[in-house]
Amino acid sequence: MTTFVTSSTTVVKIYDTSATIVNTCASLFFLSFVIFNFISVYMIERIGYSMCCRVASIVMIISVWGRWLIMKEEDEFWYILLPQGLAAICVPFIGNGVSKLATNWFGDNERALGTTIGALSNPFGCIMGFGLGGLYISDKDEANHAQGKKHVQDYLWFMSIIVTVMCVPSIFLLKERPK
Repeated sequence: MTTFVTSSTTVVKIYDTSATIVNTCASLFFLSFVIFNFISVYMIERIGYSMCCRVASIVMIISVWGRWLIMKEEDEFWYILLPQGLAAICVPFIGNGVSKLATNWFGDNERALGTTIGALSNPFGCIMGFGLGGLYISDKDEANHAQGKKHVQDYLWFMSIIVTVMCVPSIFLLKERPK
């Protein structure tokens, strides 16, 4: 969600695009949450959190690698909005089932802690996006657009690895409830 928030003005100059398009990368997450919040709750109740989380994790991995591939191959920044939008759709399907997962897996004394840890994943990811963006993309990139685009690609590559490492365990290990 916060991939380009701290470096949006630099990214606007590197790709010669509008601030609206760059800022839409974050706005898609808010918009998709409003749209898919109730759908995700319904699906979590209907088919289970583990299945929703598995599918959302797979789509999330495809989306983040799609962002990297698009920015590696294309010069137009607005192409990133499609995989960014797909990633945004996944967030409610992963985040909305945390309390259900805690209810299924933890006893009464542990449930609040389990829910809290799970609910902190989204803010933790946002903090990472805020912090890591500045390590890769700097104001110096405004003068050399080719170097700036390479830094954006490197940043998206690194973020894709992090998201993949975080999502893969839920694809293979997440169970609806203990045996």
